[in-house]
Amino acid sequence: VVPFMAGIPRRVGFTGESRYGLINVRHTLDKQALPLMVERFAQLAEKPGAVLPKPIPHPRIRSTAVDQQKTLTELGLERPASVIAFCPGAEYGPAKRWPAHHFATLARLLPATTPIWILGSGKDAAVGDAIVAGAGSEPGRIINLCGHTSLEQAIDLLAGAAAVVSND
Repeated sequence: VVPFMAGIPRRVGFTGESRYGLINVRHTLDKQALPLMVERFAQLAEKPGAVLPKPIPHPRIRSTAVDQQKTLTELGLERPASVIAFCPGAEYGPAKRWPAHHFATLARLLPATTPIWILGSGKDAAVGDAIVAGAGSEPGRIINLCGHTSLEQAIDLLAGAAAVVSND
């Protein structure tokens, strides 16, 4: 509805779900031919009725040692010998999220010398704070970086982690 009301001239989508009058470049969704969500989104870039070229190329994520060091410097972090990353966020809220107290329990079970970086968006900051508070470790061991990194920086930090604990 928002693109229609905003007067955006080209509105692409799949027909159905009461979208018929709202979109003006209409695709017909064949769930058998496009079982993966990535295929469905890629199909919208094609002309209606065109066959989607397959396979869809996998994204290539790169993080070099130089990128990682730059990120550490920008964030004022030192490279530990080993670090565990926690990613407690979930786009659709608590129903899709492992409870914060479970992350905190895991943090307490890990060796006290193992640093933990909590990564996520700004809306995950409160969950990150709850993990830090619940873990009760020495200051500086668990760092809540939720909302303080760009996506590229998060990739660099994850690339340097020994393990990652996340939802989904």
